[in-house]
Amino acid sequence: MDWKSFFLKQLRTILIIVGISALLFGLFGFFTAGKIAFKNSLILGAILGMVAAVMYLGVIVSAHFWSGYSNRYGEWWIKKETEGDPKDKKHDKKH
Repeated sequence: MDWKSFFLKQLRTILIIVGISALLFGLFGFFTAGKIAFKNSLILGAILGMVAAVMYLGVIVSAHFWSGYSNRYGEWWIKKETEGDPKDKKHDKKH
């Protein structure tokens, strides 16, 4: 997956998170105190949704970026454990 499509999918997810958060907070405010609370809770829900979305995006980007590194390290470690370290092979041939 290329970075452009990755970020577009994450942007869509962030907009969904913010929208749902704002809607839930807004409905809670409306049912507890009316129209004024709806507006205030809607804004509060959008702000908290943006904070949650930024945290979500940080975790997802980190996992997407570091997954290639961890796969390569895992392959190297398995190869080292099964075939041995190249330094050890040179040492074994001398003795």
